[in-house]
Amino acid sequence: MSMLANGVRGHLKFLAKDSVIYGLGAALNKAITLITFPLLARHFSVQDFGIIDMLNTLVVLVITMLVFGQDSAVARYFYDDEGKAARQQVVSQSFAFQLGILALAIPPMLMLSRPLSELLTLGADGESIIRLMVLQLPFFLLINFSQGILKWTFRPGPFLFISVGSTLGTLAGLLLALEFSDLSVVDLFTIYLAVRATFGLAGLWFVRQWLSWPTGFDKLRLLVPFAVPFGIVCAITALVPFIERHVVASLIGTEALGIFAAGAKVAMLIALVINAFETSWGPFSLSIFREPDASRTFRAVLNVVVVGLCGTTLLLTAFGDLVVILLGSSRYAGAGQVVFALTMALTIQSIGAITEVGIMFSKRTHLKLYAYGLGLLVSAVAIPLLGSRFGVAGVAWGSLAGYTCKTVLEAWLAQRAHQIHWQFAGPISICVLTLTIGLMHQLWFNQAVVYGVRWIPLVGLLLLLGLVWFVMLDSGDRARVLQRRQA
Repeated sequence: MSMLANGVRGHLKFLAKDSVIYGLGAALNKAITLITFPLLARHFSVQDFGIIDMLNTLVVLVITMLVFGQDSAVARYFYDDEGKAARQQVVSQSFAFQLGILALAIPPMLMLSRPLSELLTLGADGESIIRLMVLQLPFFLLINFSQGILKWTFRPGPFLFISVGSTLGTLAGLLLALEFSDLSVVDLFTIYLAVRATFGLAGLWFVRQWLSWPTGFDKLRLLVPFAVPFGIVCAITALVPFIERHVVASLIGTEALGIFAAGAKVAMLIALVINAFETSWGPFSLSIFREPDASRTFRAVLNVVVVGLCGTTLLLTAFGDLVVILLGSSRYAGAGQVVFALTMALTIQSIGAITEVGIMFSKRTHLKLYAYGLGLLVSAVAIPLLGSRFGVAGVAWGSLAGYTCKTVLEAWLAQRAHQIHWQFAGPISICVLTLTIGLMHQLWFNQAVVYGVRWIPLVGLLLLLGLVWFVMLDSGDRARVLQRRQA
């Protein structure tokens, strides 16, 4: 059967168009550390750069725990009521709930700024840095809240203004600070605070028509139970990167933390594509899953994503060292050793976003907790175990092990919850081949390099393309590809 039937192509074009509109903004917003990577990596020491990366990871973890799935709950119940007043209550009651949690959390965090600074070994300016981090949280919440409402009410202009504007605002602030002052870590977090305050308040202005005084909290009886599984899942997702960095800092040292952070920034290149896709995948999959040919569309999306992301993983692995040195300088040489495992972990996580849709369709969101719980357990054991034995590369592979276990169990549970006629043989073959190539690359990391380029991933990429051409594509698909090439 053809890999891409005519009806499926129409679905894929729609998905791609939606990804460009909303996915680009979401990807740019999340990739702020990647865009500023060259500036920060070259200005700060390797140790300071690693600490900045760990602190940004901690900010994301805290705000994720404070929101705790309310953004997903609002998205799910926003369209259950037709009237604007009812929708305003869904939005407003959730917003009031989030603000209440935030108001309870901020005072103790401010009071604990000194012990937190000592725990993270931030030095003399640590208390000021922690306070600046905490003061960001309300505006971070406003940005997250407004982006969700703007996306689900189909307002791409303001959505892109918040997403792209906050990224460009941070970049502009850094450039000005580097030009006219000797930028310190405290100055950096002051810039973060100013930019997030500006765009958080702008986002609140854009969604003001959906806010009203809560007439009660009846909607929370629906929102909170629905949000809890998503909150746990999101908290686990944000916790694993922090565990990675904490283990590196405590077991290996802050110098290694900077090396690990630089490799993670290269891995984030694939996250730009993944974030663009996942932003539109949820609404898209929910909009077509009742159609007769939905399974064929889902199979085609899975095939395209697996091939594209695994191929990109091998490509980034081959040139990872050159990218790190080009963007961060030779001080970060050696960061390439973590690129494959971290990039492949993001790839497998994105594949899981496709194969777990049965859980969403069945509304049995609690099933995700089993998969994410297993993933967290495996990561919590494998990251320190492999890190103590193999250094930063072991930490990255420990994270990959956790994401792999999570995705496999999640796909199995999703099939039990809602049957979809997948054809897993091709995608599994591609993933196994990619993992095998990555393991070979890791074993011969110091030998298999020519002019800074890793040749094992490049050879593996050719093998992957051959597998796609001769196994995953049928004769009709190959003929169409050849016809387009001749045209």
